[in-house]
Amino acid sequence: MRYLRRLLAGLLVAAAALLLAEGVLRVVGVAAMEPFFVEHVDLDGRVWLASNPQVGDNWFRSDDWEDLVRRPRPEWFLRDKPAGGFRALVLGESSAYGMPLNDNATWVRQLEHQLVASQDSRPVEVINLGLRAVTASVYQDVLPELLALEPDVVVLYAGHNEFYGVRPVGFPGNTAIWRLIEDSLRKDPIVTVTAERVGLRADDAIPSGGAHEQAALARFTHDLDLLVRELDGVPLLVYVVHGNERHLAPLCSQAPDADRATIDRADTLLWAVARAPHTASGPDCDLALLGSAPGHAGLDYAAGWCALNAGDRESSHQAFAKALDEDCVPVRARSSIRELLLGLPERHPDAPVWVVDPEDALRAASPEGVLGQELFYDHVHLTIEGSWVTAREGARELARHASTLGLPIREDLLPSYQATRQALHITPMDEWLSLDQMKHYYQVSVIRSVASRDWSLAVMGERQAALWQEMDSTEQAVINEWMWDPDEFHLAVAAKFALVGDKLGELDAVRAAVAAHPESGPLRRELALRLADAGATEEAREQAILAVLHNVAEEDVEGLLR
Repeated sequence: MRYLRRLLAGLLVAAAALLLAEGVLRVVGVAAMEPFFVEHVDLDGRVWLASNPQVGDNWFRSDDWEDLVRRPRPEWFLRDKPAGGFRALVLGESSAYGMPLNDNATWVRQLEHQLVASQDSRPVEVINLGLRAVTASVYQDVLPELLALEPDVVVLYAGHNEFYGVRPVGFPGNTAIWRLIEDSLRKDPIVTVTAERVGLRADDAIPSGGAHEQAALARFTHDLDLLVRELDGVPLLVYVVHGNERHLAPLCSQAPDADRATIDRADTLLWAVARAPHTASGPDCDLALLGSAPGHAGLDYAAGWCALNAGDRESSHQAFAKALDEDCVPVRARSSIRELLLGLPERHPDAPVWVVDPEDALRAASPEGVLGQELFYDHVHLTIEGSWVTAREGARELARHASTLGLPIREDLLPSYQATRQALHITPMDEWLSLDQMKHYYQVSVIRSVASRDWSLAVMGERQAALWQEMDSTEQAVINEWMWDPDEFHLAVAAKFALVGDKLGELDAVRAAVAAHPESGPLRRELALRLADAGATEEAREQAILAVLHNVAEEDVEGLLR
């Protein structure tokens, strides 16, 4: 008994010491959390918040992760919400971030435009806080800071990363002590503790319905429930997430009850179909062969194409859905994740939790109702049109709750796809460049080993060829002649308009450049100069102030600030 009392006393002392150490470390700022935002004051004394490019260091503790993956999208907005303003915060992973699109083409920016265009009574801000390669858990660390922004609604687009993203199942709490230990250990290359920060590798297998899936679902449920509770009455709009079914085969196939020879035959059939799936027929579509290895995601993917080519859309949809669920590297949200998202309002009947499921709209915009590269670049990332469909469905759901939000959205005023592209300065060149980025991504990501990769790349090439015909000669010339940073392509287009004296074309091109990269001070300076030349002095002054805010020297725009 005396021994037990001593042990208990020792544990209490140790716990007290740890709590004291945690408190001291937090007070002195050792291993402190990076804030999500940093403050900046402009020349008129207004306080702006900008997303902190170092905030990713809170979760990405390995130097192996490239800098761009760690960073949120550069967002700048006034700290104090405008009088009568409506502010929405978007949380999520890379599909929320909008990879690989420029700012103006993301579904978040398109949602903002939908809300602005469909009502004229309140100024609207939709702030993109998406972080790449994360699970929903990371937002627990920064939620108080986000709630201080006084959002009128929080939008969540998550579910693709819950099996392996940053802050995985079982990861220790983000204490200062743990962070200090990890920071010291990660200097030693033989220590593997840093791998825990990023969870499983992107090519680790997670069998459908297995223990890891169940643990991930439990963790995701916990994160969602906690988010609803912490919002404490702030409305939450949750997207049910979907992905490409048709153009990319599963990343990984398993067949638990099949022998090695059967699995090898199944893999061979998958690769045979994946080289040209749109022509799959005959021996490749033998039902006995397609059913020879139950649970093999690749065979179900092949069966989906066989049914699609035979005109059986219902069977095709069922087979593609099975292939997605059986993919043992689940970068797309399985049906278990989607069912969890759909059921969230029922779990919280007294909270303003709303769900938008864009599946019907996405299928209506897809050939033969099967989701493919018309709407998704790879397995999960949305194209510009896919982003518009997603944004529009979110706006429609918010319109159903207009009285709660105090935002009188009129569905009949929601802008069309082409009107949205025009208003946000989204050009065929933007789309061509995004496809070019994704083609590179195919070469370096886990997709490089997917059976249908080469065929999918060919489809993307065909789309680029069609876009080339839509581009004007100036844009074509820039791509042909100016192989520099794609961020500067719009400015190169403006320079060509300037050479021929087309002032309006020059101004439109610089506007498009700022819309695509609003965080660029030099681009805002160029816009300010051209606005001043066009006689728009007030707008020119505002852009000059923003240029200085984005690190342009004040003397470089001094004449515009008077």
